[in-house]
Parts: sequence; C-alpha cells; structure tokens
Amino acid sequence: MVASFFIIVLLLFTHQSFAQLYQGEHCDLGCLLKKLNLTIELGRNDACASDIGTAQMCFKSININSIELGELTTTEDNVTNPQSLTVNVGVNSIYAKAVFWLYKDTDAEVGEMEFVVKNIKVSITLDFETEEYLGYNIVKKVFTKITVYDGISFENVVCTCYDGGFFTDHTCWWIKTTVDIANGLLDTIVPKVLESQMSNIEESVNTALTDLFVNVNDNYIKPYIGNLDPQYIPVPEGMMNITESSMFDMISWATTYLLGGNTSLGLNNLINRFTQNTGNIVVGSNNNDTFSELSPLIVELLTFNDIDLGDLNATLDLGITFFNISGLNTCSKMEFFEPLRNTIDPATNQSICNTLDTCDQQLKLSSALDRLEINITFALNITSNSTTLDMEGEVLHEEGNLYIKVTDNYMEGRVQVAIPEGQFEEYSNNQCTNITCWLALFQNGTGIPYLQFNTSLDSLHLNAGSPDATSDLDRGVQSLINSVADVFINRYKAVIPVFLNGLVNNLGTGFINDYLNDNLNATCEENPDPEVKEYKPVIVASTISIAVVLSIILCAIAIIVLVVKWRFGKNHEESSVTTTGESKESDSSSEGEKEKKPFLQRLKSFPLWFCKQWLRTDEKGASLFLHPRVNIVIRVIMPFLILLNIALFITSNTGTGATVNAYISIGSGQVITMPVSDFGLMNSVEDMWTAGVYPLAVLIMVFSGIWPYTKLVILLFTWFMPSTLVVPKVRGIILKVLDALGKWSMLDSYVMVLMIVAFYFDIPLPIRHPESINDPVKINLYVYPAYGFVTLMLGTIASLIMSHVVVGVHNVVLHDKQSNHGEDGHKWRPLFFYCRFLVTKIIVPIFLFISFVLLVVGMFLISFSFDFLGLAGWALAILGQSPRREFSVVDLGTQLPGATREPNSFAVRITQIVYFMTIIVLPILHMISLFVLWFAPLQRRFQSFLYHCCEVLYAWSCIDVFVVSVIAAIVELSQFASFMVEPYCAAKIPQLGASIDDIVAEFFGEEELINGHETCFEVKANLEGGCWLLFVAVIIYTVCSIAIMKITKRCLAKRLPTEEERAVMNGTQIEMAEKQEEDKEDKDNTNKTEEKKESDDNDSYSPQESEEENTSSESMKIEEASDE
Repeated sequence: MVASFFIIVLLLFTHQSFAQLYQGEHCDLGCLLKKLNLTIELGRNDACASDIGTAQMCFKSININSIELGELTTTEDNVTNPQSLTVNVGVNSIYAKAVFWLYKDTDAEVGEMEFVVKNIKVSITLDFETEEYLGYNIVKKVFTKITVYDGISFENVVCTCYDGGFFTDHTCWWIKTTVDIANGLLDTIVPKVLESQMSNIEESVNTALTDLFVNVNDNYIKPYIGNLDPQYIPVPEGMMNITESSMFDMISWATTYLLGGNTSLGLNNLINRFTQNTGNIVVGSNNNDTFSELSPLIVELLTFNDIDLGDLNATLDLGITFFNISGLNTCSKMEFFEPLRNTIDPATNQSICNTLDTCDQQLKLSSALDRLEINITFALNITSNSTTLDMEGEVLHEEGNLYIKVTDNYMEGRVQVAIPEGQFEEYSNNQCTNITCWLALFQNGTGIPYLQFNTSLDSLHLNAGSPDATSDLDRGVQSLINSVADVFINRYKAVIPVFLNGLVNNLGTGFINDYLNDNLNATCEENPDPEVKEYKPVIVASTISIAVVLSIILCAIAIIVLVVKWRFGKNHEESSVTTTGESKESDSSSEGEKEKKPFLQRLKSFPLWFCKQWLRTDEKGASLFLHPRVNIVIRVIMPFLILLNIALFITSNTGTGATVNAYISIGSGQVITMPVSDFGLMNSVEDMWTAGVYPLAVLIMVFSGIWPYTKLVILLFTWFMPSTLVVPKVRGIILKVLDALGKWSMLDSYVMVLMIVAFYFDIPLPIRHPESINDPVKINLYVYPAYGFVTLMLGTIASLIMSHVVVGVHNVVLHDKQSNHGEDGHKWRPLFFYCRFLVTKIIVPIFLFISFVLLVVGMFLISFSFDFLGLAGWALAILGQSPRREFSVVDLGTQLPGATREPNSFAVRITQIVYFMTIIVLPILHMISLFVLWFAPLQRRFQSFLYHCCEVLYAWSCIDVFVVSVIAAIVELSQFASFMVEPYCAAKIPQLGASIDDIVAEFFGEEELINGHETCFEVKANLEGGCWLLFVAVIIYTVCSIAIMKITKRCLAKRLPTEEERAVMNGTQIEMAEKQEEDKEDKDNTNKTEEKKESDDNDSYSPQESEEENTSSESMKIEEASDE
C-alpha cells in the first residue's frame, strides 16, 4: 500500500508534455488515474462491520481503479515564511471491487462487491519539528496528518456470491438482494479502511522523511557547521618540495595572475568574450543560444533515457530542455596553487607551516564568485507496465523549472602532492609525453586534505508543470509541487550552503581521494628516446662507394695509359732520331693527303680518331686528366673529389635539412621536446609548390636541387674532354662561367639562416614567487640546422674550391711564361693608364665606390622584419614578448648562434663563419681588391695575380645571392606559413563544429593583433628600407665588377711583350734548350713518334684538326689572354 502511494505521488508529478524526449502517445492526469489499478490487502479487523448473528462481515481486499479526481488545492501556513502545508484532495468517484468474507469459527469468502465511491474529501497536513544546532534550525522530525471527511456515498453496488455452505450462501444472498444492508456495510467498512490505511501512510511517510533528514543532518550538515579541520594525509620520505617547483609556480602564475587577474585572458574577460559581455550561458532558447552550434550536443549530453525504476517495473527519461547560467563574469578572486607557507594561522598569527609537517607538499586553492544564478527547465517521461499501473505504451510527462540564486560564493581548499625527488628529471622525452608516466609521479600522500565552500542562498524556486496547463486539476498539481518545494526550501534555506559544503566534502573530496588512492603508484615503463638519424645510411654508404669505385677505375685508366705511353717510348729509344725525321716528312706529306682524301673516307675514320683523342697525352690534344703538365696526383684526385662531392649532395638532398622543435624547460631540470616539423629539400619544394609559392620553390629547386649536380657534371666533363674536342678557349669560358655561378647554390642556405633566426622564440614565463623559484619555465622554439643543410653548404663550398682548382689547372696548362717579362710589364703603372675612355677610367670606379658605401651602410640598416599576427601574436604580447622582429644583415649573423639550441656546435659556427665571410667580408674585400687592381701602380705579374684573386673573390662574394634569396623568401613567406599551419588552424573540430580560426574570429576578432588576421598563426614578412638599399648596391656592384674585370683583361693584354721582345726571349730559350737537348732527347723522340703514329692513324680527318695541330702554343696562350 505504501509503495502504491509513492507511485501515485510520482505519477502526479509527471503528467505534462515532454516532446523532446518522447514522440509517441501521451497520457494526461485523467488518463493516468483511469489506468491506475491498486489492490489493498486488509487485515482481519481493519474492515469489518457489525456482527451478523454469530458471524462477522469483513472486507478481505479492495481493488481500486478508474479514479476521477475533482479537486486538488494546496495552502501554506505563511506565504512569506512557509513552515507547513495542507493539501486538500477531492475525489469525484472511485471504482472499487471488494472481496468480503464471514468468519465465525473458520474464515470463508462469501463473494465480491463492486461499487462506486463518491464525494471523497481528504486533507493532508505536512509539518516539521526543528532543533537548534550551533545557531542553525534543522529539521528533527516530520509529522504527516491525513484526515478523511464525512459525506462519502456509494453508487452502483453489485454483489456476486461464491458457492459455499448454507449459512454463507444465504447471507450473501441476503446482502445482495437488500440494498440498504449493502450500503450499510459500505458505510461501516469503507471509513474503517480509509482510517487504517491513512494511518499506515502517515506512519510510513513520517518514518521515511524523518530518517532522511536525520541522515542528512548527521552526515552532511552537523560535521560542517563551523570550522572544518583539514584531513591529515601523511607524506612518505624523499618527496620533493613542490613550493620550489617551477612547474607548480608556472601553474600558479597562469591561474592566479593570467586567469584570475584583470588581463586579456582573465576569467571574467574570457567569459565576456564568449557570452557577448553578458556573462550568461544559454542553451535551449533557439535563436538566443550562446553557442548555437553546440546546443544540440549539450542537450543530448544532458538527456538520460531509460532509467530503470526498479521494482516499479517503470522507466524514466530525464532531460534538460533549457538552462541559463548567469553571473559567470563576477569572479572576484582566483588563487590556485599558492604556497601554503604564506598562509597565516589566525590562532597563532604565524605561518601555518610551523605546525604542519606536510606544508612543503601542500598548495592553497581559493576562488570567489560574487553572484551565480541558475535557471533550468527540465522534463521527464515515465512509462509503466506494472500490475499497479499498466499504461499500455502511453507516456506520462512533466516539465519543471528550477531557479537558484547564490551570492558571495567562496571556495577554499588545499591540494597535497607527493612526487619523489628527482624522479621527473630522470624521465626520457618519450616518458614526458606519456600520461601514464605523469600519473606515476604521484605517490601515496597525494590528495585533497581540505575543501570548503561558503555561499549565501538568496533565492531557490522549484516550479512544476507545463506553461500550457489550463485545467484546474493541472494547476492544482503544479501548486502542490511548488508548495512542497517552498516549504522544504524555506525550512533549510540557511542550512543549504552547509549542506552543499558537506556534500562536496563527503562525496567530492572523498571520491577524489579514494580515486587517487586506487590509482596512485602507477608504473611508468622504461621508454628511451630513439636515436634520430638526420641522413639515410644506405644512401650515404652506396653513394660514397660508387664514388670510390669510379675513382679507382679512372685512376687505373690513367695509370694504364701513362705506363703504355712510357713503355712505348722506351721501345723506340734507338730509332728516335730517324723516326723524328720521318715524322716530319710524314707530317708534311700527310697535310697534302688530308686535303685530298674524300669526305666519306674521312667520315669512316672518325670513330677510331674520336676514341684515340681520349688517350692523347701530348700537350696539344690531351685533356686535363692526361695532360703532361698536370701532376699525376691532381689528375686522379680531382675526379674522385668531384664524384665524392656529388655523393655528398645526394645524401644532403635525401636527408633531413632542418627540424623545428619546441622545448619546454621546467626550471633547471627536465626539458620536454615536442617535435613540430622536419624539412628536407624535396619535401620543402613540394610543400612550397602545393602552397602556391612558385617563385621560391623554383629558385630553391633550380639552384639547390639541380644546379649543384649540373655544375659538377660539367666540371667533370671539362676535366676529361680532350683539347681536340673542346678547345682550350671554349673550356676556359665554360670553367669561368661555372666558377662565377657556383655561389648560387648557397641560396637555400641563406633562406635557412633567415628561418633559423626569424622563427626563434625564447619565452620565459613569469615567476610568481621569486623568493623560492630561481629558474622559470621556458618555452623555446628552435629551427635546428640538420645534416641536409650542413652538408649542402659544405658541398657548395667544396664545389667552389674544386672549380677554382680546375680553373687553376687550366690556367697552368696554358700559362705563357713570357707574358710578364716585357719592358712594359716590368713597369710599376696602374691599369687605368691603359684605358682610353674617361667613362671607363673614372665613372665606373666611382659607381663601384658608391656601391661600396651603399653596401656597407645597407648591411647595418634594418632590411626586413616579421610581424607575428593572429592568436600567436596576441599571445606573445600578453607574455611580454614583442610580436614584431626586425633584422639587418649584420643582425642575422650575430644572432645566429643565440637562435640555436647548441650555439657552439660545428654546424652553427661553420654556418656563421660562412655567412659573415660570403656576405660581408669577401664582398668588401673584393671591392677593395678591384680598387687596388685599377688604381695601384704595379707590375703586370702582380696585376695578373690580383686579377685572378678578384675572380676568386667574386666567386665567393654572395651578397647578390643573399639579396635575391631574402627578397624571394620575404615575399613568399607569409603564404607558405599560412599553408603550413592550415591543417592545424583551419580544420574543423568535430565536437565543436568549428575550427580554431572560426573561434578566434568570433571571440577574439576585436583584438589589435587579430583584427583582420583571424587565424591562430600568421606571419607578415616585410622588406624594409635597408633591403632596397642593398638591392640597388648589389646591382651597381655586380655591373661595375663585371665591367672592371672586362676592362682589366683588355688592359693586361696591352702590357704583354711585343713580338720583338718575344723573339729575343725565344732566342734565349733556344740556347738553353740546346744545352739541355741531351737530357730531353729521349722524351722528345718518344712524343714525336706518338704524334707521327697518331697522324698516320687519323689520315687528316678534318681541316680543323690540321689547323689545331699547326697552331703554336704561344699563339693560343696570347689569344686566351687577350680574349674579352
């Protein structure tokens, strides 16, 4: 009976619409009462009438259904201060069926009586007895009084008799046929039934509610009235002093200053941003939702379906359809993770740590919220298939509203952290990024020893019922629920804050501490950091092996050819004189024969002639590889070095060029490495091309990906090509072009230097408590020059050196010893004396001087700058870092070591040296050398030497390469950076339905550094005045340098010896040759024999060959020297 009563109360509460949770057939209150089916089992003496003879007439059980409720009103004893309430219920009719029996000596069921009860009126009064406890009135006992009023009537009485003995059958027949007797029995029995059942209900309700209040008082209220003593949690030995931890100091700064202070990221300001300066979070108001995209998700999370009601055989669906939380922007205090030693004990007026041995492991938490209002509309549905209430698939539903307003909210607590001393410092980087290892840091002794809430409850209202309710009955149910809520809330208004505090401590703190105890002492498995290889060992080994094998093959070829030539000369030693004469005659006769032979015959002999050119070792036709004037060591080692250089470039382009890593330094101990990205030449070019940065992608691909190999292959080609196939003049032009353009392979290196310095960030977070913290938490971002970058730069340097060597060998082979020994060549005169025109004498050097001044000045002026915008730039400004960075050419070099994690490493220092030498020192030295070459009075031999030095200096002067690389990088950098961060910033977050960029645009778009740059990261690269000054200076410098070198070459040609001087010098040389004739005879005879055999084999292939062979070496050298 009691369970049935509670079912009725619950169902009375749940009769309104909740379409959000259920879309099927709905059942109203009338429908509910009609479907109600209660069976009340009665005791022997609970429902008996007067004696019938020697027997007594009693009801054994009553089944009730089809209740028609006519009136439901609720009154409170005091509207402003309700202490009790009275509910008046009027029932129009109840259909009932009773089983009655007679008992005399034995019990015997007589039959059934069906009837309709009319005009039932019941009054229910709920009152409380309170007690005072430490100034609070708390409920001690609950009193319920149920009164059934007279005036009940009965209709439609129908009796059904069972088969029984003579006495029972006649008694039942007598009751059945006599209406007055039946009504009399009902008038006697029903009031007794009501009285006994109401008495049971009163007792059950009183007991249940009293036990509930006593439990709440004893466990959640009384222990938390007054001061709350902290719980003592012992700390094992060897735990670190967390008040001296940089990590916890950083968290304290972030929460206390950054979030708790009046900063751009202050909690109140953040909430105002997200709530349009209202401080309200609204969900379920259709067009006025704070986060309209998230509202469906929030409503879904707050909907709980199919909650089983246990023995009632019913299910409950509960959901929040609307809520409005306001006052979130009234936070007046937030201090988290503050050292407890700064807390004063009011009893002793000293630090609390004087009496607390776990003080070094505890931090204080406190926060205050001036006002908080919560307005919630909820709805629930109930379905039941029990015997008491079979709803036949229909649903009972209800809507309600809860409003709470609390002010002066204050929270204070402590957190205790036990971490073994030095354990975190021993973690590898993999362990630092593993959440399990972080949990393993916390040992026994970690917990929350103290947590207390204080608040002032200004208003609390619970309103039940749908706003669409129109009938008196619906409004009566709403009034009942509201009155019950008012009385309970009024009774406990002063105690509710204490109750909440107790609830948090018993359930919240206890749950957290229990959870920590169950999950502490986790195991962090050893996970050493893997070895990072910046190159691919297989490629390195294979390319070097191929280079060595090819070099050995070439060395073998050279040795074989030289040995064969030497042995051939030894075999013909005796007939050298005769052979010489014959060869001369053969040469003269073969010249005529060559002219006479037909074209087809000469074409047929071409393959054999072509192959023999590669084996020539004479000075006229040999390649640099087999030239007799080239040292055998140089012949062999140059191909090896060129092939090795190619192998170096291959390993560089297939390895990692640079890595971008973020480092979080926690004090002077642990450093957590967070890889951001890796770059190589190929993937960088691919990313740039995908990002639409075509000019920079093409420049880097051509000058760092294609040109280094092209140059070395051509250099190898010129080393092996015979002079008969590539004449020395053409070879010289090729080598000079290669030598002058080799520096353009440095373009990618300068772009990388720019990136290393520009994207270096050193952000030390502020120290909250400098009295106990020395080293702050730092966030560093480094661009690390890896294997690919260093080897590309070193390979380019090696390539430049090798081109100088090959050019030098070429010049030595063609060197004319007489060129510096003329009368004019010995005079100390400046070169500009040999120039006829004023423009070339004065104007060009003046422009060179102007470029010198512009270049020097431009190196110290700001040439480019970077503005970091969007969310990243705004964050930099908040952390006290400038979002703008400016650089000059000198700044870039001087700041390079400081912008790297290992400033004194070989890679960094060699990069800095190369940068300063090629960008600053050598261009200046080159221009000074040009001035000395042009204006200094020198002999021709010194001028010739200085001329070659200027050629080398220009090959190393990379200021033009630097300016082009900077302009290209600056122009394209913004677009490339946007492309690189797009996967992180612009990607939609499924749970939010928006990207980070969308959030930044909506809530932070008005900030100065974000307005117009609504993204999480944007860098704007700018070319400043210094760059354009350098650009002009480089153009003038390049034009003037080329012009002066061309003019200088002409002027040097004018200082060559005259024909008469050469004749005299040649005569002297002939005399010296005759004196040494005997010593050279063997070698000369051998060479002439070889030339004769080659002439016989070639059969005068072409006029060009004849002309090449008849041209004297002196003529070739003079022609080369005077070439413009």
